[in-house]
Amino acid sequence: MKKFILALLLCTTLFMSGCGNISDTVDTGDQTDIVSDHNFDHVENDDNIAISEEASADFAAYVNEHLTLMGTMMCNMYMFDVTGDGFEDICSTFFTGSGMISTLIIVYDIQEKQGYMLNDRCVYDYMIKEALPDGQPVVSRTNWGDRDSEVLGSIVFEEDEIFFDDGLDKKGLSFKALKLFEDAAIYLPAGETGYGDYFSSRNFSEIREFLLCVDDNNVQLVHGRDDDHDTILYRISYEALYDILVKIYKEQNIEKVIEKMDESYQEEMAVYYDPQYGYIYRETDSLKYFDFYTNVVNVDKNGSEYTITYEVYSGAVNVDNLISTVDVTIEEADNRFGYCLVRIEK
Repeated sequence: MKKFILALLLCTTLFMSGCGNISDTVDTGDQTDIVSDHNFDHVENDDNIAISEEASADFAAYVNEHLTLMGTMMCNMYMFDVTGDGFEDICSTFFTGSGMISTLIIVYDIQEKQGYMLNDRCVYDYMIKEALPDGQPVVSRTNWGDRDSEVLGSIVFEEDEIFFDDGLDKKGLSFKALKLFEDAAIYLPAGETGYGDYFSSRNFSEIREFLLCVDDNNVQLVHGRDDDHDTILYRISYEALYDILVKIYKEQNIEKVIEKMDESYQEEMAVYYDPQYGYIYRETDSLKYFDFYTNVVNVDKNGSEYTITYEVYSGAVNVDNLISTVDVTIEEADNRFGYCLVRIEK
């Protein structure tokens, strides 16, 4: 509890003093207009910013659609070519939240009218600090509520996502690959794969949490949290999940996995299988993303195998609560993911 109160106090201090001039918000009743269509005059920014009215309106629409928490305000704005297409993108830092305040970065591709968020709410805070001589941003990452834990890095655009790059030697692995296997480090027990019973021989509760996290491209949002729903519901097709379990995790008895899912979790929260329509559903509550998070601390390469060392932390408030260090070994594979799991060591 003391750490929680301290974190809130630190976040409140950050909110009040960490950013200089902050744009005004306009209360529109049901929503807060975080960014006016084309008025950035009161925001700390690069002196050479020139944005068309159409681009600023598109940016404002993206922000107001994706940042809906009370107390959300823009802190600074710069122009960098993050996506690497030869055109500068809008890059901005935002405060968000009322009470539990965090900072995040939005990159908006003006040409493609597409936005990207660097946001690990209540785990890490991100802020654009300055521009390097080569025109790229210096990004600060701190543990949520702990400004003394600063790590400086940069923003990397990869496979239609943005990531924080702290300079770790990844031995050629993509950020997508590191993200793909982090849920295995958190939720799966130690052991080898490829024997046909890595999943099917275990209690389904041991493996349910990582489902629908390993391949965001195939996950569909059924509904968000709104006036009619207290939770967020996602789904993935049976075929897509089959491909993931067989191709990445080498499971040979997937029918047993689905059978457990159907028997134990039908009509419940967490994960369940709907055999009528062939979808796997996952329901999450508002605190789901507080449970665990990881930090990659090392990558070793031996032939076609890569061993990724993850530090696994429990909880969003107790940021120093290291619960385990996990080595996840993967190898190059001929599938659409490029890699498959070999073993997990804890």
